[in-house]
Amino acid sequence: MRLTEQRLRILIREEVERRLFNKLIDVLITEELKRFGINEEDKDFDDWKAVSRRKFLQNLGRTGAAATALGLGGAYLDRKLRARGAARQASKSAYKKASKEAKEALGEYSGPHFSRAEQEEYFSSFDFAGSIQDLNSYSEDSIESTISQFRPSGLPTTFISAAALSDKPIPKLKANSGDAALLSYNIKYEAAQDKPRALYRLYTVWAGIGQVGYAGAGSVTLVVNAGGKKVRVPPPEWSILFHFIVEKAKKLSEEELIAFQNNIFGSELDRFFNTVHRGKQEALDKGYEMGSKAKQHNDQGRPPITTPDQYRKIKPDDLVAEHGQSFFDIGFVAAVNGKEKPKVATRN
Repeated sequence: MRLTEQRLRILIREEVERRLFNKLIDVLITEELKRFGINEEDKDFDDWKAVSRRKFLQNLGRTGAAATALGLGGAYLDRKLRARGAARQASKSAYKKASKEAKEALGEYSGPHFSRAEQEEYFSSFDFAGSIQDLNSYSEDSIESTISQFRPSGLPTTFISAAALSDKPIPKLKANSGDAALLSYNIKYEAAQDKPRALYRLYTVWAGIGQVGYAGAGSVTLVVNAGGKKVRVPPPEWSILFHFIVEKAKKLSEEELIAFQNNIFGSELDRFFNTVHRGKQEALDKGYEMGSKAKQHNDQGRPPITTPDQYRKIKPDDLVAEHGQSFFDIGFVAAVNGKEKPKVATRN
């Protein structure tokens, strides 16, 4: 069984759409049950929710109208949707204004171009003695360590401190100084309502520096002078972003910090199992292994486990089944149906 890249993309898209649809249904059902005094603390809540879900889907299939599904009045939904729409619009307006102010904070750029050669020539005139930091100096439970552990393997652990770049241009960001770049980021960040999500977006930009397909780790690093020694470091925007993300993460509440960290871990697992060939195959293999065990379980006359979703309910902590769901499911279904173990198609 060979999977084309196009087919893999379709499978991933279908899975995302399915998850978003199910999440929407859960939100609507939970809100409606609470209106009738039934909440998560009630021991029968799950039973009520299951019954309501079936009715929702039945009515949705007949009418195509979410408002009919649980007896939700059109005015009720309209009011809720208009309120949310107004809030979103206000948030978008505030963010648009902040984006304009952030751009103005950068000013007219007059530094070197982004090319590695020009940057290296420019920064070689400075002595960064005492301003070189090392990721290995942070404790394992520090925010710095948590954020940096997923950086591209080709990047060095040494980097120029943000303080040493405060008065120097940051070519990639078109900022005349590190301070201007930090101010620009801060203006947009403070306008964001969801701080963990806003910080996670910046993390994805930072984590992309040096990724394959993003110039490559080796081609973006610079060699600078530090007290007569030549030190290889990531480009200056790496240092600025890292400093900003770390400092803002330290100011998050415990709940917000957990949400931010979960986004990091979840996205890295998703990336590995859905975009890296080795990760895709690992998910397929794990799915086939668990599907084979389920088939053996079924053949012994026990309560059948025939779908990946049934497996996930039994093993909710299986990270491969959760984050590599698309490929895990293909392997699982193949095994349950007694088919040959699948492999991810490779490009020629």
